[in-house]
Amino acid sequence: MGSSRLAFRCLVPAIVLCVAGCPGSPAPADGGESTGEDTGTDAGPLCGAPDAFAIGDLMGHPDPLGAAAGEARAGRVGASDLPVDPAGLATSRAGDFVIANDRFAMIISSPERFEVYDPYGGRVRGLARLEGGALVDPADFNLVMLGVGRLIVATESVTVLQDGSDGGAAIIRVTGPLAGIDALGPLLDSLFASNFEGLPAALDYILEPGADTIGVRVTIRTGGTMIRVPFGTAAFFQSFRMPVWDENDGFAPASGAQRFVLYEDPDATSYAWVAAPNADGAPATVSPVLSMGGFDFFTTTGEYVAPCTERAFEIGRFAIGETNGMNGVQRVLAREFGEATRRVQGVLTSVDAAAIAGARVHLTSAADEAHLTRTLVDATGTFDLQVPVGDVNAWVWREGVGLEGPFAVPADGMVT
Repeated sequence: MGSSRLAFRCLVPAIVLCVAGCPGSPAPADGGESTGEDTGTDAGPLCGAPDAFAIGDLMGHPDPLGAAAGEARAGRVGASDLPVDPAGLATSRAGDFVIANDRFAMIISSPERFEVYDPYGGRVRGLARLEGGALVDPADFNLVMLGVGRLIVATESVTVLQDGSDGGAAIIRVTGPLAGIDALGPLLDSLFASNFEGLPAALDYILEPGADTIGVRVTIRTGGTMIRVPFGTAAFFQSFRMPVWDENDGFAPASGAQRFVLYEDPDATSYAWVAAPNADGAPATVSPVLSMGGFDFFTTTGEYVAPCTERAFEIGRFAIGETNGMNGVQRVLAREFGEATRRVQGVLTSVDAAAIAGARVHLTSAADEAHLTRTLVDATGTFDLQVPVGDVNAWVWREGVGLEGPFAVPADGMVT
């Protein structure tokens, strides 16, 4: 088995640019021929400037972390709601917005918040599991910018559009005109030209009751010109803190379109960015475009928006782990994709109990040695994992010791 499958992703700056392999865009809704360029202003009907979007409430649900099973809520967090941050690296703050159910929560920055790379509020600032209405084991989250093409929403308002108190979905809405991603300078401008900067847009974070994922939807309103949105954008400043993994390449840099990309925190909450289902039923994928120095730029399928109208499209979803480490996210993804899994569990033992501390168990496919998952064992050496159905090998990594394995996992899933 190649060592790259079990190693952390190398963070030496590297650039991967899609040329022919980048995701395409669907044909215009009216079936007309696409020139690959934005339609000129004289090609569409005359209409007034597009209206601004409706906004919601500034406070939302009074108890956003108190959702029962089958509920979703959105509101704002206070200082006492935030988990302890011993490293001092958390980017969430009191007064931020939160969208949550009884199992997990996402924190979204208030409108007056900004970061060096992104001068706008309304951005994801934290992910955590919920236990008894409290945020626990938060991910070592940094920053993600979500938008369309080379543009993001230049935030003017962040509000709770629906707080979930009626039993429906919880929605946090960010509104403002579309603007360029300044942190990437002229790079995206030269690669992905567009003429719809300044159009009013809404970025919605949506949690349906009982859902396993939080959807991200962008809605754009046009004037008298058809616009071509080349792709949905997800720009993560994350992999220096949490290595990125995908089911094709493991912890090596992504080499092609994926169903999702997963960021792992081995002893805290992990999460995945998941391709949203395509309206036409075609396979949905997340495509890597640029990866360098802890920054990863992914795209999803684009859209056309007709003149004098609006169009909403989902650019992706966040799946948040139900247990610590990557396998907690993989269990959620298996439900999301309707895939059967098998359980693999066991206990590492040693004459030297100290040798067990910090050990990792990796599971690979017996057929092709593809990396499936990994986990830290607990203080007793115990591990409990779920993987796709099939023959599996186990491997053990301990600091200062060579990789041990493979150990064939028996049909009953018990490794001894």
